[in-house]
Amino acid sequence: MQMQELKFEIEQGRRTEQTTGNLLSEQRARQELLTRDYDELNARLVAATTEAHAIEKEYLEKNEFFQIAQSRIQEVDNNLTTKRREMFSIAQTVAHLDAKFGSMQTHIEGIREREDHEKEVSIELLNKKVEFENRKRHVEDEFEKARIKYEEVQNKIGKLEVDKKNLNLELSAKRDEVEESKDKFTEISGKLYGLENLQNNFEGFSDGVKNVLLWQKKLGRDDFHPVGEVVEVPQEYELAMEAALGSRLQVLLAKQADLSLAAMDHLKETKGGRSSFVSPMIISKVEGRPEGPGVQCILKEVIESPQMYQNSVEQILDGVAVVDSLNTALRLRENYLDWTFVTVGGELLTHDGILMGGSAEGSDSGLLKRKRESKDLQEQKAIWSETVLRKQNEFKAIEEKINALSRELEQEQQNRGAQEVKRAEIKKDSERAETELRNAQF
Repeated sequence: MQMQELKFEIEQGRRTEQTTGNLLSEQRARQELLTRDYDELNARLVAATTEAHAIEKEYLEKNEFFQIAQSRIQEVDNNLTTKRREMFSIAQTVAHLDAKFGSMQTHIEGIREREDHEKEVSIELLNKKVEFENRKRHVEDEFEKARIKYEEVQNKIGKLEVDKKNLNLELSAKRDEVEESKDKFTEISGKLYGLENLQNNFEGFSDGVKNVLLWQKKLGRDDFHPVGEVVEVPQEYELAMEAALGSRLQVLLAKQADLSLAAMDHLKETKGGRSSFVSPMIISKVEGRPEGPGVQCILKEVIESPQMYQNSVEQILDGVAVVDSLNTALRLRENYLDWTFVTVGGELLTHDGILMGGSAEGSDSGLLKRKRESKDLQEQKAIWSETVLRKQNEFKAIEEKINALSRELEQEQQNRGAQEVKRAEIKKDSERAETELRNAQF
């Protein structure tokens, strides 16, 4: 039973499917037909819209033309009315002018007579104008020359003022240089005066040496000189010299042996202390000559002294060598027992084996240093004296330039005043010529 129902339902479904397929085909055919109709109507609508726009545009153009034509017709009508009124007015004016023409003929005759007279006056004024123009050009040329001259004077005054200002600045700087040079000269002179004062009073010498030197100074003689005063030592060997000689720098060199005896008698009589003397003697030389690494020089070979004291100085300095260190001195001593070795720093190994060293400050008498400084200061004093004189001459030269410049500037300022007066006069002449020319044109 169920199988039959099932078969019936299947058959019923087949029939329904066939019926549905036929309806779908029909609906599709109708849709295609409607689509074609829609496309055709849409095309007709676009064409109608385009035609409507064209008709509207044509209407607007023709309406605008119509409005312009209507406006032009109204304007022409108004002009015609105006012209008719003007024509009527002109007819009245012509009648009036005919009446006035007769009186104008008489007036024209009078004007012609006046014209002839005006021509004569015009010719005369033209001649005057030419004369005034020539005069005006002449005055303008004179004014231009005066202006150029005034500018030249003004420029020259400006340049002179700048030059004067620069010279004043240079003068001020040179004044400072002069004062600085004077200060330096005064400073050096003060130092030199102090050293010379010490030297004249024989400061730094022992009492005995000082008394002998003061005694011979009082007698007006020149028989004794300390070793330290007669020798010239290079600066780098000053400490070595003073360490090697020590108090022997104050040994007095005598020209003759009997002079030394007289000096000692004087010291005894005045209880003036003790002093050592050296008289001309036969030189005895220390044997050998240290050589090799560390030996810088033989001391007596690097100093200078007057010829009359040379033998005595060489005797005092004989057997002294300058080395680079005490180690070198100790090494050399093994072969040179009679020699004294000294370093440039003032360290000393004597021939009898005594070592001396330490700080260099205060280790020397200062005689050589004071002598060298005195000599240097004398040279510097001479240089600065010349410098001061030269700076003063330069200062005076600048002052003279400024004075000459001031005189020239004053003269140019007077010229400028005269040019200003002349320009004012020419300007008045120019204004007068301009007025005359303007009147001549009228």
